[in-house]
Amino acid sequence: MNKKIVIVGAGVSTQYQVLHLLKNGYPGNLITIIDKGNDIHTRKPEEVMNGAGGAGTWSDFKVIPSFNQGGIFFPNYCTNKEYAEKLSKQLYDYIVEHHPEPSKIMHTEPVEEPQFIKNSPFELKQSPCYHLGTDYGQQQVKKIFEYFEQCGIKQYYNAIVTDIDFKKNTVSFWVNEKKYNLIGYNKLIIGTGKSGMDLLTKLINQYNLTTVPKPAQFGVRYETDGKYFEELNKIAYDFKLYKKFGDDSARSFCTNNFAAFVAEEETYGMKSFNGHAHKDPNKANGLTNFGILLEARGIEDPFKFSQDLVNFFQNSGEATYYSPSNREPSLTDQGNKVPGYKISLEKFKEGFGKYSDYIIEFIDDLNTTFGIDNNYIFYCPEVKFLTNEILLNKKDLSLPQYSNVHLQGDAAGARGIYISALQGLYVAEAILKINYKTTI
Repeated sequence: MNKKIVIVGAGVSTQYQVLHLLKNGYPGNLITIIDKGNDIHTRKPEEVMNGAGGAGTWSDFKVIPSFNQGGIFFPNYCTNKEYAEKLSKQLYDYIVEHHPEPSKIMHTEPVEEPQFIKNSPFELKQSPCYHLGTDYGQQQVKKIFEYFEQCGIKQYYNAIVTDIDFKKNTVSFWVNEKKYNLIGYNKLIIGTGKSGMDLLTKLINQYNLTTVPKPAQFGVRYETDGKYFEELNKIAYDFKLYKKFGDDSARSFCTNNFAAFVAEEETYGMKSFNGHAHKDPNKANGLTNFGILLEARGIEDPFKFSQDLVNFFQNSGEATYYSPSNREPSLTDQGNKVPGYKISLEKFKEGFGKYSDYIIEFIDDLNTTFGIDNNYIFYCPEVKFLTNEILLNKKDLSLPQYSNVHLQGDAAGARGIYISALQGLYVAEAILKINYKTTI
């Protein structure tokens, strides 16, 4: 019996998973991909959230090859660390193979922490970093998904999934005004990103899936002149500055330098912010931006909390920004002013409640450590829409109640390109070993 695979979500985990299946002889005509965004031919550069390739590889393509970052310690899901490292090497080989100009991949390694950071309130967590850049990342995504088309993979885009029946093995969805019912899948893989957490929440409630508490992650997208971070950039391009606040913590996240742009996101009909960076020197703007993200524990429903936070800052279809020095919003990589409306510090504090104190303290420490003197602007909010983490079988990331349903990427608790991609490869290996070789 042929094994039909249906994958919901065309993000980074799916991208490298399907590539791995195809490279190992799995027939493309047995694979179907469903995504709520545009396909590779119609997806625009500014569509950073949904579509073929997902979010991370379409915006600022940075890979942090560390098992200690990204939401989980990945080797715990494998038989041993050596196997995890094997998958890591495979991922890097795929990235190089499909990169338009492999020699242009920027690579940094951890070095000794500089004295001015040792004397600061921050902890600097360092990891290796491969930075492809938005320009090359989008080219690579296109190259890979064009290969999928050549291999006969069925792909549905602008698709809204309305029902998944784990018992009948069916997926129902709409594309524009046409309804589709995929009947009789053998393997269902759910790789939805943060814009698909509503579907995941629905499935948790519908099937009473076992979950474990997970911290909420939310904050602001901070922006200032890149000159302040020149010394830190010499040792860490995507620097991670951490600070503890009791059981909670704050960190810099997804740092973009040199040709750095703030990007508006739309999720669930509401606007928030993110950022990315280009490799093209002609797009250099001298700016640095990064998220200041809180990891807050004890929030019962992280997904609802994030929705309520984003909704608080909506005004006539725009989100917000704040600057104590009246710094104006920068330009997007499309040459337009970053959209948003200006708010007071009081409004910011009202929306974030007690968590605003953590963010302001983090920013004050940036001022002191790097001599910024309030010459900044932040756009808010930036959030990671997350559910509580679903309990999975470690051997293949499947549901304990439904062994033919697998989760990966954000849906499986991963954060970032690296761990998400490794999960995709991991599930692909399980399919190749357990199902494909013995049945087709």
